[in-house]
Amino acid sequence: MTKLQEIVLSIVIICLLVLLGGVIGYKLAANKYSVKLADAQKRELALQQDITTQNQAVLRLKQEADARTAQAQAAILAAQAQAHIADQAAQKILTARPPPGVDLCKAARDAFDDELKQERGSK
Repeated sequence: MTKLQEIVLSIVIICLLVLLGGVIGYKLAANKYSVKLADAQKRELALQQDITTQNQAVLRLKQEADARTAQAQAAILAAQAQAHIADQAAQKILTARPPPGVDLCKAARDAFDDELKQERGSK
């Protein structure tokens, strides 16, 4: 075998060893990281499910809050209506004047009795 053939053979052997090392390295890395990749994909799926659950919970809370807001608004409107009625009744009482010549104490007692009867529901 000539010197040139020996050099070529050495280069071919070195290339084969490098190629073999690359293949072995690839297989080792693939085995190691495929497990990690599978674990990461499982965690990603679990996190996506958790996010979906949380989004549904947030949406439910928002709907409940909207319903409570609507109920509160209705209660406010009802209270304002009742307050308006009470205010009108109070204005009527404040502006009422007994006719001239009537005993003021008796007129006040009668007005008070009438108001009390109305509040208690008996007329």
